[in-house]
Amino acid sequence: MTSRRFDPDAIYLEPEVPGMLMRAALRQTHMAEWERYRDAAVLGSLYYLGLRAFEVGHLDISDLRLEDRRMRVRVQKGSRKAKRPKEPVTLFFGAKFAEALAAYLPRRAQRWGSLSAFFPSRLGTRISRITVWNIVKRCARLAGLDSDTAWPHLLRHALASHMFLAGNEAPVVMRALRHASLATTTVYSQTSQRRRAEAADSLDHLSR
Repeated sequence: MTSRRFDPDAIYLEPEVPGMLMRAALRQTHMAEWERYRDAAVLGSLYYLGLRAFEVGHLDISDLRLEDRRMRVRVQKGSRKAKRPKEPVTLFFGAKFAEALAAYLPRRAQRWGSLSAFFPSRLGTRISRITVWNIVKRCARLAGLDSDTAWPHLLRHALASHMFLAGNEAPVVMRALRHASLATTTVYSQTSQRRRAEAADSLDHLSR
């Protein structure tokens, strides 16, 4: 039985989609204000930090250094099964995600005070992987996107493709995504190269 080859083109998200999802989170008028801003920050952590769904729920408030735009990730893929737990990694982020966090944090503090979980549930427990999935699908529907094809890891895939599209080299993208192999990372560069070629072709049509 032959294994299916991963095709990043089949799951490519346009660069504006993550922002559409985050704005949709703030339009969830049936939810408490702190929850709306939490959902926007959850979506941002999936995209701007490239987190996996289960990693999101394990973040603590002490992991964030907002003034330095960095987040520590302690629980990662393979952490639980490894005989020797993985060392925490520090991920850096830009101004857009910093703005989303700055909007979320005071609302979170007003509701939950000094609770350690960065992303609490309505009951004050850590949000689960299933909750993260539900946030993505709910906000995809609100944004007018196909919720059936939306899942948390899609935003991680998008980060890889968009970093290449922005001109980052493969080792930089590899560190940001915490891939074990450079070969895993370079798959996404092929998508970005095709997108650049399509953009160049579109200019040819304009000049006719």
